[in-house]
Amino acid sequence: MYKNFICEDEYLSGEDCKKIISDADSLLKIKEAGIGHFNTTDKAVRTSRIGWINRLKHDKQFSWLFGRVDEYTKLCNSMHFDIDYNDTGCEAIQYTTYIGADQGHYDYHMDHFMPGSWPDARKLTFVIQLTDPEEYEGGEFSLRDCADPIPEHFTKQGSLLIFPSILYHAVLPVTSGTRKSLVGWYRGPTWR
Repeated sequence: MYKNFICEDEYLSGEDCKKIISDADSLLKIKEAGIGHFNTTDKAVRTSRIGWINRLKHDKQFSWLFGRVDEYTKLCNSMHFDIDYNDTGCEAIQYTTYIGADQGHYDYHMDHFMPGSWPDARKLTFVIQLTDPEEYEGGEFSLRDCADPIPEHFTKQGSLLIFPSILYHAVLPVTSGTRKSLVGWYRGPTWR
């Protein structure tokens, strides 16, 4: 059965999330996030900081995470989406920090770039909540034009959301505290 998204409550444990945050904060080069293929900046559209967990470079610390997400994405796709993608895994995972003092957010956008601007297309997106919801306010994740609302439990630490990369989505402003998440993409042939 086709669905707009799959939401898995507490996909990762609180301990898993704390370990990811600790490892990412110590290993990754964190910088201001850009927008789109050309990596431009516009604080009205996006205010966040990111680092990249590379599948090969950070294998020692994160191979378990890549394997787990790859397997679950493959299962969700076979049961709910039926999207043509390369199931060889995602190459990198974006570690994202939204800071309340900066009104951290990302306005509505698609993760798929224009045809021809990239050798292959982003087909499936996943988001994992790393931060305990008691540590921040705001920062809700929103999918536009979906009949079903995202379940409230997606705010729980360790929850996972998977959806087709062509759906418009946003992270609403964080008003206090800090929200951290992981985002990754599975690529495939250009959308038709």
